[in-house]
Amino acid sequence: MNNQEFVPTAGKTENIERQECVKFVDAFKKHFSENFPFLKDEDRDAFVAKFDSLLEEEDFSIPQVNIDNLIKRLRQIMVTLDNSHVGLVEKGLESFKLDKEIYHKAGTFWVDVDGDPLEVVSINDVPIRTLIEEKKKEIGGGTSEWKIYKATKELMTSYVESEVVIKVENGNGDIEEVYARFEKNKDKRFQTKEEDGGVIKHRKQDYIESKMLDEDIGYISINSWGGEINVNGKNIAELVEEELEKLKQSTAIIFDVRDNDGGSSRYARLVASHFIKERTKCCTFLVKKPEQKEMIKEDGHISPEGEFHDQKIVILTSPKCISATDMFLTFLKDTGRAVSIGQTTGGGSGNPQPFGLQLGDRKFELRVSCWRNYRTNGQEIENNGIEPDIYVEPTPIDIREHRDVELEKAVCYLNSDE
Repeated sequence: MNNQEFVPTAGKTENIERQECVKFVDAFKKHFSENFPFLKDEDRDAFVAKFDSLLEEEDFSIPQVNIDNLIKRLRQIMVTLDNSHVGLVEKGLESFKLDKEIYHKAGTFWVDVDGDPLEVVSINDVPIRTLIEEKKKEIGGGTSEWKIYKATKELMTSYVESEVVIKVENGNGDIEEVYARFEKNKDKRFQTKEEDGGVIKHRKQDYIESKMLDEDIGYISINSWGGEINVNGKNIAELVEEELEKLKQSTAIIFDVRDNDGGSSRYARLVASHFIKERTKCCTFLVKKPEQKEMIKEDGHISPEGEFHDQKIVILTSPKCISATDMFLTFLKDTGRAVSIGQTTGGGSGNPQPFGLQLGDRKFELRVSCWRNYRTNGQEIENNGIEPDIYVEPTPIDIREHRDVELEKAVCYLNSDE
């Protein structure tokens, strides 16, 4: 069984007139030429030429073009930009999510069964690492570890409802079979409306958890900076501020953003601004605007806003951290206000601009990055990520024993008065 059989695509077979195809591809050329931050004109011209070559190839010279083949080829071209915020999403597709979550930690793929982490060997007899490597080829940008996380996430999504067999290895080295199913995606955290038009009711606990670990150290986890999150009229930044009020008596706060793969950098900035005393440079942008040929260089700053919190700060990081979470690190770690513990972040910050496109009856959203983000040390965030001040990574034994070694290290660090 090959990978495409394991994770089916939408399975559409519509053809489209070549004239409509040319118009569709021309829109790609225009949006990338006007908006993507190419460092050199030659880089832009070479990339755009790939779209011209696509139309000249033999299989696209016929009067009618298969839509799925065209979309596949366009995505392959976009991957060559090696940019995490470029993408083409088809709207209106019903997706199915695997009812057993597979995740990657300590260099191994895992699935929890009855509370026990078991090492994933294969899915439908296809080695898990083979499936991941195939998926990685479809992912542009981000660090290698980010691509593994993204590929794992995409592996758990299908456009066909089906059953799979996951072979796992238990702690004794024995191979077992775990049955799983692609079911209708019920994860509504990142949706804003029900299928019938009703408004989704978000819950704070889906995004944020806070508590005192002891009498001095507060802990708050934030798993999204999503701009669409709304709980009783409050956005994610306002929800975090509520939790910070509960931690006011602490002398230190641990921000856990290990499961946060981004959202709105505005909300990340609002949270960070409570820990800043004065306006401070945190990064530099090279911005491409459609009306200007040359990119504009702009310094990014973080300024104090609202009530100031003077606690010590530790930020727990992982390869999942990208986009607005990378920005959160520039606001606090790169300004010297916080110490980060964990692993290097995913490495992506592109401020993508959305463009609606249509091909036949099918609707798409093209996302094109419009800036490059550089840290204060001059390193570009894209594909490099932000390294932790203190590197800590769990071992397979830690995973099996449910040890949170990053959190343990953070508590130890704060109690050591370093």
